[in-house]
Amino acid sequence: MLVWVILADQIDSRRHDDEVPHLLHALTSPALLVSPTGHSVGTPEWALPPERTSGDEIQALTTDPASLIHAMWTVGSGQWRIGVSRGNVNTPLPDSTRAARGPAYILAREAIEECRRRRAAIHVCPNNTNKMRRFSQVSQVVVDLARGMRPAARDVAMSYDLSMSSDETARSLGISTSAVSQRLTRARWEYLVETRQLAVDLAQDAQ
Repeated sequence: MLVWVILADQIDSRRHDDEVPHLLHALTSPALLVSPTGHSVGTPEWALPPERTSGDEIQALTTDPASLIHAMWTVGSGQWRIGVSRGNVNTPLPDSTRAARGPAYILAREAIEECRRRRAAIHVCPNNTNKMRRFSQVSQVVVDLARGMRPAARDVAMSYDLSMSSDETARSLGISTSAVSQRLTRARWEYLVETRQLAVDLAQDAQ
């Protein structure tokens, strides 16, 4: 069974609070799911849902490119290393991702180790084809954009990701609607969505 495996490892976890519970909640809650032609709010599709595998690591399995890019965007917003792989897993699938086996899991582990060696935010493995190389490149852009957002802009972008209006966003954040507009402009929300749409498109091509 061909799948995407994503492995996230919290950076400097001994010096920071445990962010695993927060990330698990974010990865399984309604979110912006994009396609090459549009976007809508939905629940991410996991073949095996995200779990803590050991210490400060999270692992998940999906066949859905939109859910994969949502995970990259979400994990990229925090201090995490991200290893992504495309490959086979053994079937039938177990109930837990911790019990799953197959080459895709080995490749995801290699991707995380490559992140550590390069001090990179994300690595996609294998990337030895043109399609996978293009997907790897856009994945780095997605994570860089997520990581580079200021907290105020990220809060507004998250509200718009969930289809909240300017008034609803203003009330939830305790700011004015004009402040929402200004933060949204600085965040370049439409560009952020379009970048994720491109990433989904290239992930579909690489499948």
